[in-house]
Amino acid sequence: RLRRAVYHDALTDLPNRDLFIENLKFLLEKKKSAPDFNFAVLVLDLNRFKTVNESLGHSTGDKLIKSVGERLSKVI
Repeated sequence: RLRRAVYHDALTDLPNRDLFIENLKFLLEKKKSAPDFNFAVLVLDLNRFKTVNESLGHSTGDKLIKSVGERLSKVI
């Protein structure tokens, strides 16, 4: 449970930045030892999320993040 709490977002239960960095370090090391190994990083941004939070409130912002998290979980 502790590992999950450390490496997953409490709101969405998706892997967080700390787990991303751990995985990225691992993949970069793997790339050094296996030059034919390739990987990609996808960066997503919620445009105007700050505006949603400020104008509609943090609870609405949390709902938006949860919704996006659920959608991402379905396609991963």
